Amino acid sequence: MSRRKKQKVVFMVVSIPKVKQIILIDVIAGTAVYYAFQFSFQSTGIATAVSMVFSSLVRRELRRRNSSLQKIPWPALAGPHVFRTVRIQ
Repeated sequence: MSRRKKQKVVFMVVSIPKVKQIILIDVIAGTAVYYAFQFSFQSTGIATAVSMVFSSLVRRELRRRNSSLQKIPWPALAGPHVFRTVRIQ
């Protein structure tokens, strides 16, 4: 008989606020910036480039702000797997 390796299963959980944030940044804000630059410069290339850079910079800034969050264990009654988030300043 052959031995089977134990396979690990990874579940990724994406919160609804995160999905809303991505939709707001990429779809709504990116489109607004695109049309503003398209109207101003009459150039699709410039508008596309500025829209992509804008979305990337906003996501990078949000990631930088969220990186200052540190997970601190909740009291022992809740168990070792429960965390709360505290902002470090």
